[in-house]
Formats: sequence, structure tokens, C-alpha cells
Amino acid sequence: MNACFSHITLRVKDINESLQFYCEALGLKEAGRVSDSRKRVTHIHLTQYSPNAGNFLTLVYFWEPEDYGAAKNLDHIAFTVENIDEICHKIERSGFKCVRSSRDRFSAMTHSPDNICIYLIQKTVDAS
Repeated sequence: MNACFSHITLRVKDINESLQFYCEALGLKEAGRVSDSRKRVTHIHLTQYSPNAGNFLTLVYFWEPEDYGAAKNLDHIAFTVENIDEICHKIERSGFKCVRSSRDRFSAMTHSPDNICIYLIQKTVDAS
């Protein structure tokens, strides 16, 4: 069972400057944007090709100014997996903690040895 790369989420300080870099300079396309006034955050989903090609980079802008420092620009890396139970057990057998989502049974979080947050999403959901 292998993990498959899903997406990366980056915290950004300036939406316009970030979009100029990722879209204009690198050629990514904005696929969608979601703002949450309660959490005071905006998520901007970027893709390589067209808006329907799938997300692979998400920019997160928190409305309240915060100095993230160099180490906090990366929010998390996400991987899709075939079976969330198997991968969580494998992670735990390797000596790392794996925390299942309280919202659903098809996702979990862990941290790399460098404390990078890794989000795991089950690729297919069994209807049974």
C-alpha cells in the first residue's frame, strides 16, 4: 500500500502578492476561493492546468496579521491513501502518533519527525 500525493497548503501574508507569484510568475490557475468570516480565513485553491484539473496547492490567508516565521509557512501536506485504518496502524507501528478525524472516519493527521503536519485522506469510501 503506497501513499499518493494530494495537496500542500501554505499560509500566506498577502493574497495579491502570493497570487502574483503563483499564478502570474509560475503559471498556476486559480480554481476556487472560499472565505469564512467566522474563522476570519480565506482559502485559495490553485491548480496546474485548468480549474477542473484538481487542486494541488492551497493558499491560506488568515485575516488577522500574524508573524508565521520561516518554519510556519507550510501548514500541512496531504496524501490520499487506499485504506485509512491500515496506514494509521502502519504509522503507529513505526513509532509515530496518528490521530483520526473527529469529523469523519476517512481522514487522519500525523506529524513528520520535523513536525510537519501530514493529513491523510482515504481515496475510496466503502459504501457498506
